[in-house]
Amino acid sequence: MYNRNVKYYLNTLRLKLLALCHRYIYTPKHDNKLLELLASVSYPLNYSFDPFYHSLGFWKSSEAYGRQLMFKNKIAVAENGSVESLLTTGVYALIIFNDYLETKDENYLSLFNMHIDYLIANANQNTSGIYWSHNEKISRFNLEGEWQSGITQAIISSCFLRHYYITKKSKSLQYASLAIDFALNKSQSLYSELQEGKFWIEEYPSSKGKSVLNGFIFFVIAISELGCFTKEVFPVESAYKSLITELPKFQNKSNLRYALSLPEYSNLFYQQLHLFQLNHLYQITKSDAVMNLRDYWKEKIDIKSVSHFLGKSNINQQYFDSNF
Repeated sequence: MYNRNVKYYLNTLRLKLLALCHRYIYTPKHDNKLLELLASVSYPLNYSFDPFYHSLGFWKSSEAYGRQLMFKNKIAVAENGSVESLLTTGVYALIIFNDYLETKDENYLSLFNMHIDYLIANANQNTSGIYWSHNEKISRFNLEGEWQSGITQAIISSCFLRHYYITKKSKSLQYASLAIDFALNKSQSLYSELQEGKFWIEEYPSSKGKSVLNGFIFFVIAISELGCFTKEVFPVESAYKSLITELPKFQNKSNLRYALSLPEYSNLFYQQLHLFQLNHLYQITKSDAVMNLRDYWKEKIDIKSVSHFLGKSNINQQYFDSNF
């Protein structure tokens, strides 16, 4: 469980009040330093695959993350108190794979393969690609029944890429590719077209939940990784340009909004998740500009509060120390 102490709740309240002020009283100015950093990103970027999934590197182990989950036959199927979600299955699988890379323990690899088999068994396919559905009512976003999510497509694509990396099974590469194809299909509800050929892949297919930041960054990571393995042409550069162009709209001083369609700022967990995602993009591109963007955001958040929030027994302190 997370350590939601008084400081955490005060921080959450502060962010909510600040967001309401910015929405109804005045429009915040963009940070000039951020704009300068974003302008320094040059194209084309170079991409390389790193099997370690850095965005989730803050977890000490799959056992630490697993304390918050429900399991069926050793498969992670949901967060405690929540409905079953294949996104949870995918996230847990990536953390298991990180454990395997760090320990070389074949038991982790066997468990990872079990989760891949579960994802295959629960996949659906149509002319747009392969997809995994949520069946959850989220009143806030007017979602109910069966719906798909860009973050789920991205996370699961990254799972299959790692399975392909280990096994070289072409079916796994095909699944990874078709998961991204589904999200990019303009006839599906996950694709939002922006100006000048840019786009956004939606975490929630709803006008009330449009432009979620962490969900799109997971997609940028997945499409970047996929481009390292396949000859099929994916709009990797357009994905980066879309993120870089839109990022200033999310930021106000030391805060990032969770989504452009919502007034509040990201809570403590998402503030640190954005940092790890930016670090992941740096590990893929090795771009000095992306590194500077990561370091800029690192100075904006309270790492100690993040560590306390996750719990000392849950965090990968060595990863924190070596990267931040």
